[in-house]
This record gives sequence, structure tokens and C-alpha cells, in this order.
Amino acid sequence: MGKFNECLVKGVGMNIIAVSTKKTIFPTIIIPDGGQYAEYVQLAAGWNILVETGISLGIDLDKPTRARKVGMNIYRNSFITSSPLPSSNKREGGLKQY
Repeated sequence: MGKFNECLVKGVGMNIIAVSTKKTIFPTIIIPDGGQYAEYVQLAAGWNILVETGISLGIDLDKPTRARKVGMNIYRNSFITSSPLPSSNKREGGLKQY
């Protein structure tokens, strides 16, 4: 848990909330053990947190919108692909740049 705290909380500034049957170093929502259904109880608790968060943010869960693309754009003519045929020249290798 120390790495999560160091990297995500201190480094990025993220708020972390744990869902667990026992107290953790993070703010924790304590749930019952669940016995043989423990995984289901954890999943249901996590899902309910997401639903309540969406409702409190005014997100209509019945009408999802498409996510906006985030991240590095891939340019059409600058990707590398593997060649299906072996190269006769070892310097060229099996990769071609288009």
C-alpha cells in the first residue's frame, strides 16, 4: 500500500477510497465479509459507489455518452508493422516503417 500512497496520493494528488472488510491506510468503506460470496459483495459495493458518484455528478446512467478520445494520436503514415515475409537482408530486420 505504501507505493500506492506514494505514487497516486502524493505524486498525482489522487483521492483513494478503499472498500474492504477491515480498515486500511486509506479512507475505508467497511463491508461485511460475505464468506463464499465475498467477491460478489465487493463487486456490488464498488458498483454502488460508482452509481452514487454518477448520480451525484448529474450523469444520466440510462443514457451513456461516448467517451472523448484522450491520449496520443496515431498518425496514419508513421506506424511500424511487422513484415509477413522474412527479410533477405539482416540489416532490414522483420520490421518496416510506413
